[in-house]
Amino acid sequence: MAQWSVYGNVVMATGKIGLAVVSPSLFLIVNGVFNLGLAAAKHLAISTHRKSPERDAVHRRGPRRRQLHRVHRRLPRFRRGRNRAVHVPAPVDPPPG
Repeated sequence: MAQWSVYGNVVMATGKIGLAVVSPSLFLIVNGVFNLGLAAAKHLAISTHRKSPERDAVHRRGPRRRQLHRVHRRLPRFRRGRNRAVHVPAPVDPPPG
């Protein structure tokens, strides 16, 4: 499914660059090049995921899966602690007088 997104980005980039050739526009050229970069990044991510030895480890039972679950269970606790540390109420100035 994700591979179709790459094709969509390439088609969109080709159309924008083609339109920029017909009607010169710096915005369209930059936007088209940006879409090509998105397509390249998505393609790299998809191909790396497919070649990854960890890909099947997530779907299997065993110590690696338990380790991943342990990390994901701790994330909400970390976020709560971080939010408490960051959102300290500001001291209120005493009224003048």
